[in-house]
Amino acid sequence: MVKKQIQEFLIEQRDMSLVDETKTTYTLQGNYHFAAIWNEISYRKEYKLKVVISGDFPLTMPKIYCCDNSFDNYSHLNPDKSFCLGVIIDNYLKLQHSPTILNFFKLLVD
Repeated sequence: MVKKQIQEFLIEQRDMSLVDETKTTYTLQGNYHFAAIWNEISYRKEYKLKVVISGDFPLTMPKIYCCDNSFDNYSHLNPDKSFCLGVIIDNYLKLQHSPTILNFFKLLVD
């Protein structure tokens, strides 16, 4: 199920690719195309990211890492340098109705 969701994500994010796969995790890396609207303003940008997705997603949330210095002074990084994407229970609640990799990115990363 997770692998199919990753393939759907990679179709939408063509500059990302699966770079490693183990029995328990999938690692994606490449240029992520960010798109969001906030206060009626559209934002678009590209970031070099590494994404580690557990095979038990959505029980374990993916970890997102920056692969360049775009976020060197960013204050919302976890001790392992992955992005802090919010309070974990809030993240689960946001995904409860449609817990897919695509929605993870649309609701929590973008």
